[in-house]
Amino acid sequence: MNLIRDAILKAQGKDKDTFSVRKIAEACSTSESTVYNYMSDRNAPPEFVVSLSAYLHDLNMRDRYCAQECPIGRCKNPNGYCQRDLQTLGFMSGKAADDMEKVFHEIYQMYADGQRTTEEELLFKENTLPTLYKIYEIVRNLINVGEEF
Repeated sequence: MNLIRDAILKAQGKDKDTFSVRKIAEACSTSESTVYNYMSDRNAPPEFVVSLSAYLHDLNMRDRYCAQECPIGRCKNPNGYCQRDLQTLGFMSGKAADDMEKVFHEIYQMYADGQRTTEEELLFKENTLPTLYKIYEIVRNLINVGEEF
């Protein structure tokens, strides 16, 4: 699976002229041969991926690159980036909204006194942080879906 090749071929399926390799190379400030190299499994640098995703109007590509190819992103996303459709996000959002209200109430209760105890830090790390990561995944996916409109 080659992220660059897949994204370019998908874009070319929509409009071959606008998303030709020559125009992509110009938009990303690189040569055509370099684009072909990236399409044939040579690792692309992050700045190329950012430029390409902007030109192709495929902003989800950045998240997929971070989760699949970037060494730092793979550490943060050990299970990989999971792109979800709008219907799935709709179902997930209802629970996330309830969880978010609960989490922010818990944070307020913990830190309302202006003190931070070791017990509160452990509770935050064990209970609150995992919920915040779930909420973040839903929000990140919703942003990606919205940017595609």
